Amino acid sequence: MSNPEFQRLLRCTPAQLRERLSDTPELASLVRTLDDGTLHAAIRNLGGHDLQAVGDVFAQIDDTRPTVIFAYTVKGFGLASEGHPQNHSSLLSADQIAALAERSGVSLDAPWQRFGPDSPAGRACATTAQRLRRDPAALAAVPALPSDIGRTPSGKATTQAALGRTGVWARTDAERGVFKAPANQNLRGVNDLQRLLTDEEHGPLNEAGVNCLRVFPDRGVLVWGARTLSTNRDWKYLNVRRLVSFLSDSIRSGTAWTSAEPNGARMWGNLRHSVTSFLTDQWRQERGLLGRTPEEAFYVICDDTNNKPDTLAAGQVVCDIGVAPVRPAEFVHFTITQIAGAP
Repeated sequence: MSNPEFQRLLRCTPAQLRERLSDTPELASLVRTLDDGTLHAAIRNLGGHDLQAVGDVFAQIDDTRPTVIFAYTVKGFGLASEGHPQNHSSLLSADQIAALAERSGVSLDAPWQRFGPDSPAGRACATTAQRLRRDPAALAAVPALPSDIGRTPSGKATTQAALGRTGVWARTDAERGVFKAPANQNLRGVNDLQRLLTDEEHGPLNEAGVNCLRVFPDRGVLVWGARTLSTNRDWKYLNVRRLVSFLSDSIRSGTAWTSAEPNGARMWGNLRHSVTSFLTDQWRQERGLLGRTPEEAFYVICDDTNNKPDTLAAGQVVCDIGVAPVRPAEFVHFTITQIAGAP
């Protein structure tokens, strides 16, 4: 079972689990012996969250031979969004927060209340605080800020280099595709720069997302960077941002037919097939989707786990998509929402 398929199971009701876990007679027979609560809990606990059990297993290791321990953990374990590809950006409702507080033994009125001083946790905190306490350091005077750091610009700046970078994007798109980073490319028609950067000066600028122009012997003026200003790891690189924009726009345009279809399981299956076929073609043509198999390159979710009754009532169909444009198994997630026909 692929990881995306297992993530779907985490969002299924017991009835949906019984339907999905019927691939073989043996598995179906085992599922029939479990009540709904046990089945629901078993899918969510594969050992990684039971620290006592993990510790007991480690204690039984025979150090004279190699040992492998499988302890799967679920992202967002115990939350309403556990296992969902987008749970890192999900928000809990007021009722969900109240339920979490009750399970955790925490009061919402005093969420940062300290442990009791005589409790084991309180004594452990006090001992640790005493061990880490240091004498306060003397405050140093704040140095005066210089009014001029010797880099005051003079003369006029040219827009030729900036316009040239736009041309590099267009040329890279035409020659390779939007998935190719428009960097290490020559600025044709630009002969020189007003200021030449050193490697030491370029490093901090590159980390800050500034795509600099560099001059190298026998290579001319090159665009030496393809980063964005985003602080989000997923959107750090320009080619990743543009690739996902291209895929999103293409899928949104290519699935407009859903507006005339009944919003139900049959249409969801057709939509999954349409999007999967498009992404598979992109993967086979090596157009920016990495992975040894399509399952490593992307996932598509469009079923009753992300098309809830309130979504259907709003006349929408939701398709969650993840692609791996940089490294296999690290997906960039985006959602396509279309206006759909009546159920």
